[in-house]
Amino acid sequence: MIKLFDDPKEKQKDQWTMEDVKEYVKTLMTYEEEISALQESKREWSKEFLDKKDIPKKELTQAIQIMKKELNTDTIFDMTSAIMPEQE
Repeated sequence: MIKLFDDPKEKQKDQWTMEDVKEYVKTLMTYEEEISALQESKREWSKEFLDKKDIPKKELTQAIQIMKKELNTDTIFDMTSAIMPEQE
């Protein structure tokens, strides 16, 4: 295909400088550091919570899988509470 006119958007995409690269890397590293800090906080919180509570791993794993699959958790919890009454 022969281009009769240059697309100004395409020209903008092709133009970059080392400052653009530095800015990108700096921003990316900031996000990576924030993500790492959040993951560490999550691990600490999870460990402290599970040390205080005696939640069976099987039930915890199932609940996490349900949440990750974005199923209707209220319905699932209603179903499981009918099958397994709450322990006191």
